[in-house]
Amino acid sequence: MARTIGALCIFLAAGALVLGYSLGGLWVGTWILGLLGLLWLFGYWRGWDWIAPMGLIGCTVAAATGLLLELRAGWMVFGLVAALCAWDLQRFVLRLAVVDRVEDERAMTRRHLGRLLAVAGLGLVLAAVALEIEVRLTFLMALLLGLLAAWGLSRTIAFLRRESD
Repeated sequence: MARTIGALCIFLAAGALVLGYSLGGLWVGTWILGLLGLLWLFGYWRGWDWIAPMGLIGCTVAAATGLLLELRAGWMVFGLVAALCAWDLQRFVLRLAVVDRVEDERAMTRRHLGRLLAVAGLGLVLAAVALEIEVRLTFLMALLLGLLAAWGLSRTIAFLRRESD
């Protein structure tokens, strides 16, 4: 199940980026991204563990470049979120493959997919909100928000470390 959904995520990631580039009239980028998606799918089905990071890097660079070229941001964000999901699922599938015996693999896969869906959905909603809202911040407000974000991230990491012990 996770393997099929991972392939679907690769297809969605490459497809969204290809669509974004083609709507912008950048045909060379469209072909390159199409080939990247096919290579990632091929490597995914062959079990190449190095292809997921390369695919994620390629999609990230393509999405960032697309934003710099003022292509439609929605397609770039969706492609990046789908690429992150594909990368995560490929790592999950590869980790399960090296374990001799997994107790209740279906339940573990369902939990992982549920968490991934929640994170991806929340990321897409927050990205959509961020793309629609324009906020003007002073330097002091930006500095305070940056410090608050750093503090929140450190608290989250500390919490996750306590949970894993």
